[in-house]
Amino acid sequence: MKSLSIPRLELLACSIGARLSQSVSSDMKLENLPKIFWSDSADALYWIKGTETWAPFVYNRVKEIRSLTNTEDWYHVPGPLNAADLPSRGCNVETLAMSRWWEGMDWLKRPPEEWPKSNVTPDFDIINSEKRKTVISAANHEGASEEKYYNRFSSYDRLLRVTAWMYRFLLTLKI
Repeated sequence: MKSLSIPRLELLACSIGARLSQSVSSDMKLENLPKIFWSDSADALYWIKGTETWAPFVYNRVKEIRSLTNTEDWYHVPGPLNAADLPSRGCNVETLAMSRWWEGMDWLKRPPEEWPKSNVTPDFDIINSEKRKTVISAANHEGASEEKYYNRFSSYDRLLRVTAWMYRFLLTLKI
């Protein structure tokens, strides 16, 4: 089992945000209102908007987020513009009381066309570590040698019995 990395926790936060949005929208009968989701995690947004097949933890969170939200409603907010990060940066109470944290950023009050554009690229080492691994094996098949083996037995039952005994014998050799 993999440990919970920071990008995984950020994806989990996106999942919780999507659930919370769905719950509030449903309870307050606001299903038809547009919703916008912000994250400062480029990795989480790449997973949400990407088309690759992810490992189970990421796949399950992304599947839930996509079932509750629209991927076009997810945006990246650069860290310095993220008012929600202010308390986590170690500010004191006076600074927090006088900050933009209570009302949000000024740019959020403008039309979406004027919102900041982010050119952040995700950490592809982390992204690629969450891709689902696919194993492909190939075997060269020569029917003639196996056909000789099958023809040695008078019935299918006898073939199965002998094969089972050979398998048991090989298992005892490995011990």
